Amino acid sequence: MTNTDGDSGPGDEHIVVDGHEFVLRPVSRRRADAGPIQLKKPRWMVDRYRELAEEFSGGSVVELGLWDGGSTAFLASLLRPRMLIGVELEPRRLPQLDRFLENSPLAGHVHVELGVDQADAATLRRLIADHVGDEPLDLVIDDASHLLE
Repeated sequence: MTNTDGDSGPGDEHIVVDGHEFVLRPVSRRRADAGPIQLKKPRWMVDRYRELAEEFSGGSVVELGLWDGGSTAFLASLLRPRMLIGVELEPRRLPQLDRFLENSPLAGHVHVELGVDQADAATLRRLIADHVGDEPLDLVIDDASHLLE
């Protein structure tokens, strides 16, 4: 990852992963549709994901809670997973993630499931079985509960 110059607001940091530009922005209720892909994570969390990449690259991953899809694009770029299943409660499309996947060779490895509640265990099991089969998952990231502590 490298820092790049560009328009940014207070607290923004631009990074590049696998040729894709991301901007770290403080979490807000505003959704991102245009510009660089927004990654609403603190730097320490991005650094932790980089550490996880060493162990989980090429694996099967589930991410719960996508917000506007920036973290899904980031994880796909970073991990180059065999399969990444992103699950989001809101049913609306994620324009940032859609744009990322349109031109990405990773598109066939990323499946986005919208309008799915993480508490619906039966649906989660079905989705995982549909995309991963009987193989075990390598990594599950729960970013839906917002109870980090």
